[in-house]
Amino acid sequence: MCQDLSTREGEDTGADKLITTRNCSDPTKNQQNLLFAINVDWYFDLHWRERIFSSLTEGFQVTVTYALTRNATESGTEKIVPMTMERSSTGIFCNIRSFYQAARTLQSNNYDLIHAVTVKPNIYFGLLARFYALPVLMTIPGLGTVFSLQTVWNRFLQRIILLFYRLAGTNTKSFFAFENSQDRDRFLRSGVCGVDNSTVVAGAGIDVKKFRCSNNTCSPHKDHLDLLFAGRLLEGKGLESLVLAVHAINARERKVILHVAGIVDVDSREAIAEKTIKQWQEQGKINYLGQVEDMPSLLTRMDAVALPTTYGEGLPRILLEANACCLPVIASDVAGCNEFVIHNENGLLVRPGNIDELVGAIQMLLDPALRAKMGRAGRRKVEEGYAVEKVIAQYRTIYDMLTAHGKR
Repeated sequence: MCQDLSTREGEDTGADKLITTRNCSDPTKNQQNLLFAINVDWYFDLHWRERIFSSLTEGFQVTVTYALTRNATESGTEKIVPMTMERSSTGIFCNIRSFYQAARTLQSNNYDLIHAVTVKPNIYFGLLARFYALPVLMTIPGLGTVFSLQTVWNRFLQRIILLFYRLAGTNTKSFFAFENSQDRDRFLRSGVCGVDNSTVVAGAGIDVKKFRCSNNTCSPHKDHLDLLFAGRLLEGKGLESLVLAVHAINARERKVILHVAGIVDVDSREAIAEKTIKQWQEQGKINYLGQVEDMPSLLTRMDAVALPTTYGEGLPRILLEANACCLPVIASDVAGCNEFVIHNENGLLVRPGNIDELVGAIQMLLDPALRAKMGRAGRRKVEEGYAVEKVIAQYRTIYDMLTAHGKR
């Protein structure tokens, strides 16, 4: 029986921190303390909550810390309070403040293992784990725009980020988990980690019992294509290119309805303006759904999913979910996407930012027989290699290996 316990820390530092403790094992047994650190609440809810509060953490007392967004509400018995972290900021003082808070979090308990996810938690807690000689697992869910856009500023940031990762990797109790082999290869070449303390995991993992094929998939009687974009509404995700491509197709004959599900990430410099989303909706270019909680239900009403991102992803969850529901996908030929999507097999790959190729891919998927073929191939691919049970087993193996080091 699991219990949720919550405490509030950081009052004396002027910073509020979310510390959520969950006991998911037999209380009569000796437990180990796990600190799970991630950037923001909604990302945790979307990608990690089910895994962390599962068989993955049996035998652990889990503490979760992350930043709180303005739209968050209380969930269950968890008490949600803010943690100060500016995800997009490169400012020295705000990062020092967040690093200090991370240090206070570690000092509050004698942790046996740290699992950090996303850049800033990885760097903060990776460096602290090196100082305290603690076992630490750093998950790299994609390298993002900093490593994709080769501006002078981005190349400078790349060097700084890799330097911090390299320092964290000098901890003999550190381990790195990547969601695609291209990101791992880059870190190996940069000397951040070695083959013995890194691996590639199968993304977020999908519950194939929850995400299932719909009986309505690929109906030959439909006179249009229901195409879904689901993700953060960022410029780098390629939504504008998708809008232009669909508009070009519909200018001749309305054959595609573009459904958009997601949130405007106000903390990101790449956020698409809300007025732009509203304008597209008013012009009939998109059907804006906002934030959708029940993705399995939504996917059963779709014919295909498109993610024309312009930067390297880890392994986009929406592609896994779509294929699990027997839907073909259109994705950019970039890291993460091109490792999962096999062109003309379970989906179609297009060059990032190439609207003509995007138009061609969408037009191909107007064929229900082709959609059905690719959808079936995608379902098999997810079942064979990306089911959530496999991901949990991969992470559990890493947990067991790292905790074998013992306490500090």
